[in-house]
Order: sequence, then structure tokens, then C-alpha cells
Amino acid sequence: MRIAETEAGVRSTPRGPVLGWIAAHGIGALLLTWIALANGYPLLFSDSGGYLRVATEFRYLLDRPITYGLMIAPFVRLLGLWSVAGAQALFATWLIGQVLVAVTMRRSAVMLIVTIAVLAVSSSLPWFTGQVMPDLFTSLLALTLYLLLFAPGTQLRVWLLAAVATGLIALHLSHIPLAAALIVTGGAVLFWQDGGRAAVRGVIPALAALLVAILGLCTVSLIVVDSFRPSLESNQFLVARTFDGGIGQPVLARICRTETWRLCRVRGFVDDPRRPQPGQDYLWAADSPRAPLEIASPVAFRAEEGAFARRVLHDDPGGTLRIAVLGWRDQLIDARAADGMVAYRPRMLVVQQIHRYFSGTGGAFDTSRQQRGVLQRLAIAPDRVIALLMSLAAPVFLWAAIRRGDRRMTALVVLVLVTVVANAAICGILSGPADRYQSRIVWLLVLIGIVGVERCGRTLSGRARSLDTRHDTRPPESRTTTAFP
Repeated sequence: MRIAETEAGVRSTPRGPVLGWIAAHGIGALLLTWIALANGYPLLFSDSGGYLRVATEFRYLLDRPITYGLMIAPFVRLLGLWSVAGAQALFATWLIGQVLVAVTMRRSAVMLIVTIAVLAVSSSLPWFTGQVMPDLFTSLLALTLYLLLFAPGTQLRVWLLAAVATGLIALHLSHIPLAAALIVTGGAVLFWQDGGRAAVRGVIPALAALLVAILGLCTVSLIVVDSFRPSLESNQFLVARTFDGGIGQPVLARICRTETWRLCRVRGFVDDPRRPQPGQDYLWAADSPRAPLEIASPVAFRAEEGAFARRVLHDDPGGTLRIAVLGWRDQLIDARAADGMVAYRPRMLVVQQIHRYFSGTGGAFDTSRQQRGVLQRLAIAPDRVIALLMSLAAPVFLWAAIRRGDRRMTALVVLVLVTVVANAAICGILSGPADRYQSRIVWLLVLIGIVGVERCGRTLSGRARSLDTRHDTRPPESRTTTAFP
């Protein structure tokens, strides 16, 4: 199938009932909030407190971008937390609908509702649409870049998608390397399909989105904390990763024998054999010596963490490579939708934010399934198993798409697979494996499974109709055909 024929097919497809299409989005958004509705309150993670503090108090976050907090500020200030869950579910439904239209060449409200319903009951997606966290947008970034690269449409649509991609990249530090990987992959696919000039033209808007996002994050940091970098404290996660992998402790011991570093004061803490994850305890444990050291001299201590991470890489490149490969492997497997959805104690920032700024819903929060510790009971769908099966079927969908010349389906499968692999590498290497990191994107495998079945079904149906036509001996003008929207 030629690209010109594909785009012409999209333009000539009947628009269909507008009200039905709009209604499908409303139904889809409702389906994607079922976990939050069953919980009785939008889902919250420990980091949600920091983002809410950005939205309510306009506080700057040192360890991650404030973009998500600023994005949800109008919603939480005017309409409350439920509006965040609703807006996220509606945006996810809209974007999935755009992908369906791009790949199937038709706008079907029924297919959109069916797709969302399948995703809602068999994937991790509803755990993230109803959660006050930016994790949902990692997968939506992949879909946005797919549309921008392979279904750009009009010039206005191109720059609209580029603007959306810019905002999504700026929501999380992991989105920067992920976007770079997807743009490189998309450019390679475009080069394979259409040649060098088409590839260059196709990736320019996506590259512009990536560069603007990085410059925007760095500019905000320069204005607020006088440091031209996307985030001020990203080195702490690398340091923790070396401690969890067991390669940071020997390097720290050698440093402390001849040099005086502030980090030497954490040696006993990270060498404690009773701590299975000393790096995570270094970051989050209440008795961690890190917080007092940072408070005493924040700039110098953060610089020391960066120097230590580089020292470990220099002194033990083999060990660094080993824990990187193991982290990538483990992150590919670790994907549990309800990870981190626990009850929070009153002293936690997220609880303080709820009761201070959303006191009218504080009772609902206190009696929610999450705060009662029974939210995990909703995680009954074998979403990890389904995602694994879809990953095994993905090469079949890819082969079938290439064989029938379905360029957009080919690109969708390739970009989803790269998203899965790249996300595991970024999270498993830079911050350590966690179920929620991979769970936030594996629902994309279910999506390509749904679309792949639809495309294969239409191909078989088309071949059957073609065969019936060849065996029909009546003159063409006497045949009766039925058009399906």
C-alpha cells in the first residue's frame, strides 16, 4: 500500500456521526476511571504529594520536573482531584481514538468503545488514568510521537501534535531519553519506507519538540535555582543504584581511606547487611543520613553525588555494565499495575495536602479502598500475562503488516516494541527496577494486539469478498453491495 493511497483513504473516509464519536469518548473516559471510582477516590502515590504541592503552593521540586504539577493546577484549584482523573482518562481515550483512525483508516465509535473496554478490563491502563501522577503520559508520549511521525496530516495538526509532544516530554525526566529513542527509530522506519528526505522531513517536528522540552526544563531550573539542567537532584538516583547493585560500597570505601568526602558518613548505613536494598533506603528511609547531609550543604553534597556516580563508572565499568544489564532484564519482567498503591500515614506529604487543600473530600480519601489497604483486591485481571502473550504475538502482527504493505501498522508495532524495551532500559538502569515503571507502558502491547486482530480480520474479510466476486458470474451492474461505515 502506497502512502499516497493510505492518506487518500483517510481523507475519503466518511466522517460518520459526530455525536456518536463524541459519546464514544465520554463512555471510554468513564470506563478508564473504573479503578478510581471503585476506590472511592483518585489513586495516589507517595510522589503525588509533591506534585500537589506544586499545584497548590507553587513549590519547586528539586528531583523532578514541576511540569505535571503546573499542568494539573487549574484542575485541582477549580474542580478538585476528580477532574484530574477525568481529564486524563478523556485525553487517553482521544489519543487512542486518533491512533485507531490512523491505522484502520476509518472512524468507528463502536471500535473505540470496544478497544477502551478491552483495555479497561485486561490491561494496566485504568490504574494510571485514575492516578494523580505523570506515569500515564509515558505511554501516551509514544502514541503522540507515532501520530506525529507517521500520521501527521495537515500542517496545523503537525504543530498541534508537536506542541502536545513537547508538553509530554517535559513531564518526566525518563521521557527525554525515551523520546530520543523513539525519534531515532521512527526516522529509521521512515528512511526504510520512503527514503532519506522523507525521514528528515518527518523527524524535524519531533526533534523540535524534544529540544524545546529540554530547553524549557533547563530554563526553569536556571530561573529558579540558577542551574541550567533539567533537574537538580537526578544524581541521587544513580548513587542509590550503585548501592543497590553492590558496586558503590567498595568504591566509597577506597575513597574514604584517602579522601574526606561527606558521603563517607553513609558508609555504615549502606554497608548494613540487614538492608536488602541499601540504595532505596539511602533515598527514602526515615533514618537515612542523606537528608541531614543535604540540608547541611545542599549544593556541595549534590555535586559530590554526581562526582561519586562518575567515579564508580570509572573505577568499575564492568560492574556498572553488569547491574545495567540485570536491571534492564528485571525491568522487562517486573510490571504489576497496583504497585505502590498503599495506605499513607498522616505525616506523609500527600495526606497533608489532601486534608489541607481538599478538606471537603478528606473523608472520602480516608475511607477509600487505598487508605483501608484493600485496593490490591481490584488487581484481578492477569494484565502482566496478557501483555506477555501480546509481546509474543507482536512479531506475527509485524510480519503480517509488512507482508500486506500496511505501513502505519508496521510503524505502530515497531514503536511500541521499542517503547517497551527502551523504557525497561531507562528505568532499570538509571533508577532501579520497579513494577510501576514497566506497568505504565505494557498496556500498549494489548493495544497493538487489538488493532492487529482488527487488521488481520479485515484482510481476511476482504480476501473472502474478492473471492466471492471472482466466482460471481452475474454482470457487475446486477450485483448488490452493502457499504459498511
